[in-house]
Amino acid sequence: PKYNNITIPSVSATNLDNDVAEVIVSPTTGLITTEDGGESTFTVKLSSRPTNRVYITSISDDPSEGTVVSGGMLTFTIDNWNVAQNVTVRGVNDFVVDGNQPYTVSLTSESNDPNYDDIDIDKVHLTNIDNDEVGLILSKESIETSEPDVQDSFTVKLKSEPIANVTV
Repeated sequence: PKYNNITIPSVSATNLDNDVAEVIVSPTTGLITTEDGGESTFTVKLSSRPTNRVYITSISDDPSEGTVVSGGMLTFTIDNWNVAQNVTVRGVNDFVVDGNQPYTVSLTSESNDPNYDDIDIDKVHLTNIDNDEVGLILSKESIETSEPDVQDSFTVKLKSEPIANVTV
């Protein structure tokens, strides 16, 4: 009974926020595309709930090697912020014997939530596997001529686009 209706002093409390505004991209390395249209996919999600919609744009830094074919513009809301969304990149055939070429996909953010507006996002590193080869294509494997004045012909074309003039 001595404790009934006693005055209890106020206690000050501070809740330390451990949430961080980040765009989580996975994986960011080791992705492969091919010049014959082979694709790779990576996922994107947010690390914390935003206060407004967050728009993430993905674009290839070298569209001659690979292009974003789906998921180029992603929208995250207060309801789907933690659900991974896919971005698919397809390899491009450049018709040049240039070996396997590295390229990247850059991501940018835009939002009315200042924590998610224009923040740094990891780039995605890919390699486009070359399918071109050096060589000649002949229209015929053999020709036959005879006297008098019987002629035959054949055409020659390159198997890939050269980086300089080619004389045959």
